[in-house]
This record gives sequence, structure tokens and C-alpha cells, in this order.
Amino acid sequence: MPKLIMVKRMLLRDSISGGLYRVVHVETFAPDVWLCEINDDSWPKPFYKSNCSERFSVELDDPFHRPHIQSHRDKSADLRHQHCWELIEPLVSGENARLIIYPQYRKTLIAQRLCEVETTRQSLSTQLKRFFKRGMNYEALRTDYSNCGGRGKKRNVVGVKLGRPRTISPGVGVSVNESVRRHLRIAADYYLSPRKPTLQDAIDRITGFFYSDIVKDGHGRPCEVNSYDAKPTVRQLRYFLEQAYPEKHIRIRREGVKHYDLHERELLGKADGDVQGPGDLFLVDATVADVYLRSQEHRRRIVGRPIIYFVVDVFSRMIVGIYVGFEGPSWIGAMMALTRLIHRGPENCMADVA
Repeated sequence: MPKLIMVKRMLLRDSISGGLYRVVHVETFAPDVWLCEINDDSWPKPFYKSNCSERFSVELDDPFHRPHIQSHRDKSADLRHQHCWELIEPLVSGENARLIIYPQYRKTLIAQRLCEVETTRQSLSTQLKRFFKRGMNYEALRTDYSNCGGRGKKRNVVGVKLGRPRTISPGVGVSVNESVRRHLRIAADYYLSPRKPTLQDAIDRITGFFYSDIVKDGHGRPCEVNSYDAKPTVRQLRYFLEQAYPEKHIRIRREGVKHYDLHERELLGKADGDVQGPGDLFLVDATVADVYLRSQEHRRRIVGRPIIYFVVDVFSRMIVGIYVGFEGPSWIGAMMALTRLIHRGPENCMADVA
């Protein structure tokens, strides 16, 4: 059998147990090589080089090989990654990189580092083990946030209740699975009826169908009993509606097509979509000026606040007519502004503004 040449960071597969080990350190003047199993919580251990050729084989597929990712410091994952590296960098660089694998020096080095940073021994030990198991470089400490959650995947949990425990409502609650989703669909169909029931009414309806028992009271009369732990909540029904139905579908089912088209439908296009060009359509606006005018004959007499009319060309957005008078916002004032536009032209009206 050819001799196995071991290099730092390479992976070895144990033919006896099937475990996967990473080469942490190869002794130069000693018959030992330090290996760390990547699938448990152990520290690096020494093995005899002479036995490694028969027991181990080279593993080419590294489960922790990830391409270099440009770090962005505004992300929580990258900030966490940088923080973990700063905690153990003095322990895995320089002379400490060799001493940290020996148990007789490891405890002292970790204790010295704890005096320099605000963390716990458990946190330092965890990051050091991750460093040895995942490649012994900066990328080895990258977080696994990308593996968290299940975006777009439906859960089918039976028995245990997931999520944050209740603090106000009684009971524990139930997790949504396929059976509960069928009940929520019945509640959703009832909620989307033209009778416009509330979400609580929909929950009460399926509670009476699927989550209640008919028992007899002390007088022998039947009564309905339900458990707080055995029924979905209004919040779960609301989330189910948001995921299963578009908002437009919900509004049409509850309000009707006529009401939706008249009051709630989206308005597509632009206001000037039907305008052919300049001078085709004008908009008139009247505004009461925030000033008071005095009489020309009697300077002490206030005659009132003027009304300013603007005429705007829809196509070009230019002000093409202005009229100032004392007529309240009415057709008469608007006609005066249009009259000045027709007889004097836009250029003279702009001169009036100046």
C-alpha cells in the first residue's frame, strides 16, 4: 500500500468508523499527526502516521468548501462573522497556532484571551472548534444563516407547537399542518362570502365543526365544549388568507365586482393619455390669495382677499392664463381667465405673471 502523504487542512475518511477528519497539524520531528473529526464536538487528537495509511483515505469533497464572498459590514451575518474572527485570531496565528492544539497549553491560552475580550470560555471553545473543523481559515467562521428558515416551504408539524410561546392568551396553541390547512380553507370560504363575517366568526365556525365536543352538563342537557389548545387562531387564519388569496380576490368576494370596479379598482394609464398636443386640453384652478387688498380710493378700507385663477396646459404643463379678481371660485372667474388666454395669448399672460 502506498504511503499516505498528509497535508494541513486536507480531509481523511476513516475506513473503520466512516468518520470524516481534517488534518490540523503534521508533526515534523515526531511520529504524530493531529486530526479533528468534523461531525462531533471534539478537539483535535493525535494519531500515529504509520497507522494512517492503512486506516484513512483521502476525501476530496469538502462539505464546508464555499467560495469567497465579498463581505458587507451592514449585514448582521457579516458582522457576526467578523466578530467571531476577532475573538480567536490571536489564538490561531503565530506561535499560538501550534500550541493551541495541545491540551496542556490550550487552557492557559484561552484563559489569557478571556482577560482581553468580553466573552465566555464556551464561546471561545465553540469558535475554535469551528475553525479546526471547517477549513482553518477566515471563511471557516462564516455563519450558517443561509440555512435558517424555509422560505416558500410549507411545514407539516404534528404534535409539537412551534414559534414563540403565548404570554397573554390561554393555552399553548397548535401548529399549522395539512389537516389544519383544510379547516382554514373552510373558514376562508366562509369569510369570503357576501355576508361579510369577521375573522373571529370564521374561526368560531370551524371551531364548532372540528374542535368542539358535545357533552352533557349536570342537568343532562347537551352543551358544546372546546379547548383553547386545539384550534387555530385569528392570526393564523389571517396569514393563511394572505398566502392563499390575492388582495383583489378577497375584496371582490366580500364586496362584489360592481363595488370593487366603482370604488377600489386600480386606475391605469395617465391623466394626459388622451391629450393630442399643446392647446388640446386646459386645467383651471382657483386659489384664494393669503393677502388683503386695500381700496384705491380709501387706503384705510380693506376690500377683501383676491381670487387667483390659473390656466395650465395639460400637455406641456405650462401656465398659459392668469386672472385675478374678486369673484369667488366660479364659472365667471374661470371664463375671465380663459378669455385672457384666447384674446391675449400665452406669451402676454406670462408677461402678466412677471
